[in-house]
Amino acid sequence: MKVKKGLVKAIFSKSFCDFENLVSEEVEVVGVLPVKSEEIISFAKKVAENKQNLELEFCYSLNQNKKLESFFSKSLDIDDVSLIANPMIEVSKILRKLTDCKKVNIKLTSLRSPMCPIFHVDNIPCRFLVTLYGLGTEWITYDEVDWKIFEKKDSKEAPLKDTRRIKNFKTGEWCLLKGGSWQENFNGVVHRSPHKIENRLLLSIDPVFV
Repeated sequence: MKVKKGLVKAIFSKSFCDFENLVSEEVEVVGVLPVKSEEIISFAKKVAENKQNLELEFCYSLNQNKKLESFFSKSLDIDDVSLIANPMIEVSKILRKLTDCKKVNIKLTSLRSPMCPIFHVDNIPCRFLVTLYGLGTEWITYDEVDWKIFEKKDSKEAPLKDTRRIKNFKTGEWCLLKGGSWQENFNGVVHRSPHKIENRLLLSIDPVFV
């Protein structure tokens, strides 16, 4: 397990433009809480309550003219789908700029139990992860990870150094996480689903290269 020293910087703001800071080797995650976050959370609450078994996943070409709303309207059957479709288009364009991908994989899921209960890293370049409603994803700053504990794959112990704490991304916060294949000598952001049982609506957007 290769560990890069000094990669501890997380950037949090209200501007999607700040996602481009992920190109810095010293930045592991960028989180943005947009101005309309309260409206989006309110919309997501309706979706989570009305569509408790929602699992919508599709590949979206960034070169097509088909509106993103059309992928959601029938499945959600709720007005104001543009509240999430518009920022999704915006962050997908950012993914294309950062990774030169031509497509993105979009997954919107309603949850009542942890999807990924064990701390892990994603073996991809990067991922947008947004808890639109409910408790935000738990994560550990890179320099606070105890990698000896992390490597024990069957261990349920949080891989934390002494006196360190697990952090949570905020509800409605659009988070761009570096994965294990983003850069050399970096394993990816360590994270997991929160363990408290409650309704959540989780969105993930990944770059696609095929």
